[in-house]
Amino acid sequence: DDPYVVMPVRKSEIEGMTDEEIFVYVTTKYDYLLGEYTLTGNNTKTFSRMRPDTDYTIIAFGYKAGVMTTSEMDKVHFKTLPAGNPADCTFEFSCEPDVDCAFIQVTPSDKGQFYHWLVYPSYYTADDARNYLQMVIRDNYEGDVATFSSWELSLGTDSATAWDLYPETEYKVGAVVMDYDTGEFLSEVVFSE
Repeated sequence: DDPYVVMPVRKSEIEGMTDEEIFVYVTTKYDYLLGEYTLTGNNTKTFSRMRPDTDYTIIAFGYKAGVMTTSEMDKVHFKTLPAGNPADCTFEFSCEPDVDCAFIQVTPSDKGQFYHWLVYPSYYTADDARNYLQMVIRDNYEGDVATFSSWELSLGTDSATAWDLYPETEYKVGAVVMDYDTGEFLSEVVFSE
């Protein structure tokens, strides 16, 4: 029952590195994720938020108190499947409203597309939503699309509770497929009914 780490890394990030170099790389770059990928005992794990049509390596190594406890790192290489045309992606919305909040679930038809979803005032148009998202990238993330994407974009079915909604006010959920690297809109904004 010794702890070990099992995690996916894009193959291009670690190609040509020794096991020791990979260990230093992932424990430095992904230190904030190590707890999520540290396991004990026998496990089956599904990894998510992987980019479509991309080569990955699943790495596994013993890990305790910041030290690699195995002499070698196990590696399995694979490629994720490609996503479809982002313009063809549709969304299914589920909403359970309460007095000042709502539990929202968004399910895209293409689980390989990165998308942004948000609860908007009912009068928002698609242009309003796109303008709002561009303002968020510019003002809240200082134009840093990579940070925006890592914090704000979803992949596959996503759900959360939207808080601080005004009672007796109409809202709608909007979702749009976006390019993870550029922030470009790749589909129309789709709103819930």
